[in-house]
Amino acid sequence: MQQAVKRLSNRNPQAITLTIDSSDGSLVSSEVIVQCLKSKSSELKIPFYTFAHSYALGPAFVILSSGTKSFANPHSIVGGLSSSISSVGLVKTLEKYKVKCTAISTSPVRIDPYQKLTPQDEQWVQSQIKHKQQLLAEFLERQYEGKAVFHI
Repeated sequence: MQQAVKRLSNRNPQAITLTIDSSDGSLVSSEVIVQCLKSKSSELKIPFYTFAHSYALGPAFVILSSGTKSFANPHSIVGGLSSSISSVGLVKTLEKYKVKCTAISTSPVRIDPYQKLTPQDEQWVQSQIKHKQQLLAEFLERQYEGKAVFHI
């Protein structure tokens, strides 16, 4: 991304455009992309336009909304910034059919998807969700330079 943006200076562009088609991603990576493109747009004194193709969901929505102007196809699906974790009741299904599974992890916090969550696991998951929500709120405040109030 940064190499492509560096090459813009030699081409005398009239605008920076970015087409987005993503249903997932990393908020941190999205922030890096936004900072890179906005910085170059400001440096070259040109607008930065974003376009949603089919999807601009989650962190991709952050990139879409960062453009000087943002556009979406009438059939595009955009939005959906949230922090959540869901499950499908795998533990009950495994118990019902007497399937034994084991998860091996090298991380210090091991959440085994094949076992019921312990109270400590639930507490850790809740802390992770709150931490991600805080990161998202901080990012949005920086994104909109304090012009908007966000409640998460």
